[in-house]
Amino acid sequence: MTVAFGLAVWIGRGVAASVSERRVAEAKIVHLAHHDTLTGLPNRAFLQDRLTDALRQAAEDPSAGVALLLCDLDHFKDVDDTFGHPAGDDLLCQAAARLRETMREDDILVRQHAS
Repeated sequence: MTVAFGLAVWIGRGVAASVSERRVAEAKIVHLAHHDTLTGLPNRAFLQDRLTDALRQAAEDPSAGVALLLCDLDHFKDVDDTFGHPAGDDLLCQAAARLRETMREDDILVRQHAS
């Protein structure tokens, strides 16, 4: 009986660890699906979800404002082509970090790749 109980506990812990590992893996997949791997910023899919929610709320409550600001790094392709992709990646990360410093708590900064 002691052996059976010990075995049940061991199996239970293994199952619990497996479920926990699966939840962590699923959370990573969701994060990767909604965030840019280079900058760590949310991506277009994340923006679409949040913008849809914000527009729905604004339609229900006109005093709930919505604003969207688009920024473009002029001549980024020239930097990337002249100095290489690592320099371009560094520029994107630095721009993201600087913009993040200016954000309010409820603001969202998103990296949207050029089409």
